[in-house]
Amino acid sequence: MSAPSRIDPRLHTMLERLRNASFTRGARVIAFTAPHPDAGTSLVAAMFAQRLHETGLKVLLVDASLGLSPRAPFAQWAPGDGQASQMVASRAGAPDQLWISVHPEDAGRFNDPARLKTMMTEDLADYDAIIVDCAPAEIGSGSAIEAMTIAAIAGATLIVSKANRTLRAEWEAALRLLSECGAQLAGIVVNDVDAPPFGAEIAREARRFERFLPRVSRAIQNWAQRVALFNAPV
Repeated sequence: MSAPSRIDPRLHTMLERLRNASFTRGARVIAFTAPHPDAGTSLVAAMFAQRLHETGLKVLLVDASLGLSPRAPFAQWAPGDGQASQMVASRAGAPDQLWISVHPEDAGRFNDPARLKTMMTEDLADYDAIIVDCAPAEIGSGSAIEAMTIAAIAGATLIVSKANRTLRAEWEAALRLLSECGAQLAGIVVNDVDAPPFGAEIAREARRFERFLPRVSRAIQNWAQRVALFNAPV
């Protein structure tokens, strides 16, 4: 996972809403999770971290969505032991980054809320904001750190869902788990990358005939993408 080097201006409004729902309300550690895998959590977390970085804040992007790996060496550090800052990678023009993937036998130390809280508040005290890309909010996700462990000590938790993909049962299960761990739910992000507006669908269908009726096809595409009613946000 890496933060994008530049944020599309069209996304600034969405990212500003996320900031107002979390950071400006006093949340320094902000967790992003989802009801299921492949909802786009990593992308949203990375964009949000980059946007905060662009405002002049010192930001750390933590990838806590990585799975447990028997191939990983036994950890030479653990949350709360004062060594987390030594594991951070820096890159010009982007937030600092910390990847957490550990051996299964080290999972207990990395899933300890008290240790994680110490890491966030003391070991990484130099950061204005810490954005955590979590695993899905489900039991047995196989991640190095369960999403509920992060959510329990985060100042705000945001849930990313996928338009036309996230089922009600998945929502209910995720919300129940986050509620049980005392997560401070700050908002929902609907990822509609796979749910294009109606105008885009019409244009896509019109392109199928471009080979046979190029002028008509292009005229329909242009018309469909201009009509505001067909291109309203989902």
